[in-house]
Amino acid sequence: MPGPVTMGRIIAVTELHQASDELDQAIAEARWRSWEAGAGVMIVSYILVAGLVKRGSDTIARQQAALQQQVRDLSCLFD
Repeated sequence: MPGPVTMGRIIAVTELHQASDELDQAIAEARWRSWEAGAGVMIVSYILVAGLVKRGSDTIARQQAALQQQVRDLSCLFD
């Protein structure tokens, strides 16, 4: 024998309506936030990579200067 809820009768029907303007606005805001987040990540990544490249470039410049000084010192010994 079926229980009181499963007797095959419809007990209630409900519908949910939402204005599409609100949904469109929520989608537009979410899209804008995702673009902002993506742009923020790209800017931070660019700054980090630029800093890394600058540090590497500065290291190479210092090493070149030291090597040139050593070459000058050694050249003086042979002159």
